[in-house]
This record gives sequence, C-alpha cells and structure tokens, in this order.
Amino acid sequence: KIVEVPIVFTERSQGSSKMNRKIVFEAIWRVWRLRIGAVFGRML
Repeated sequence: KIVEVPIVFTERSQGSSKMNRKIVFEAIWRVWRLRIGAVFGRML
C-alpha cells in the first residue's frame, strides 16, 4: 500500500539562506521569458 507522507519544513536553527536578489531576479525573469515565448509562439 502506498501512502502520502507530508514533508514538514522547519525554520533554520543556524546560518542564513544562500539565495540572493540576483537568484530571485533570474528566476522571475526566466518565468516571464517562458510566458512571453508561449504568447508569441517562440522562445526568446
């Protein structure tokens, strides 16, 4: 039998995130590029 096991994410106890603004901007830009490509029927 297969069952779902939830993944529980806890807050960091030490350190900080390695994600910076450049990475966030790049991710948002890539999503927009994909969307624009879908609208115009091509990849940018």
